[in-house]
Amino acid sequence: MLSSVPPIAIAGAIVSKLMTGLSTRMQANYSDAGNVVEQTLGAIRTVVSFHIWRNNFTESKQRHHTSYMLWSLITPVNPANTWGPLIFIFAVSATKEAWDDYNRYISDKQVNAKEVWIVKNGTRKHIQAQDIRVGNIVWIRENEEVPCDLVLLGTSEPQGICHVEALFLLLEQLLHSS
Repeated sequence: MLSSVPPIAIAGAIVSKLMTGLSTRMQANYSDAGNVVEQTLGAIRTVVSFHIWRNNFTESKQRHHTSYMLWSLITPVNPANTWGPLIFIFAVSATKEAWDDYNRYISDKQVNAKEVWIVKNGTRKHIQAQDIRVGNIVWIRENEEVPCDLVLLGTSEPQGICHVEALFLLLEQLLHSS
């Protein structure tokens, strides 16, 4: 009886290996079949939704045309009387905004063209405000405008005090005042 155990164990291992391979192939086949079904259903949904969208679009177009015609018959307002003032208001607003933008452009150009002193390699040098870069040391004298955001390194006052007019700290107010 003990002599039949190894052949039975070998046969069991072979059957187990065959069943594992068959199960793996069946799972792969089910997966492939599922992908085919999903693709087919997706294609059917696409065709059906396109057909429904086309029908809804043509019906909607007819409904809007009918409602516009009906509205134009029952309303005492002429569309020109409605659109004319709206277009005028938008044109005036757009013109005002364009004028404000142009004035801001001119103001920025003047501010950027101002000459300022910077210290580079131990010497003072004259440059335009638009050429100030991060890391430059800007030399500002009494009653001069601050041309950019900066960190105060020192003052000529004995106690190191510096007085700054608050209006120049809030450039937005300066630019937005008309």
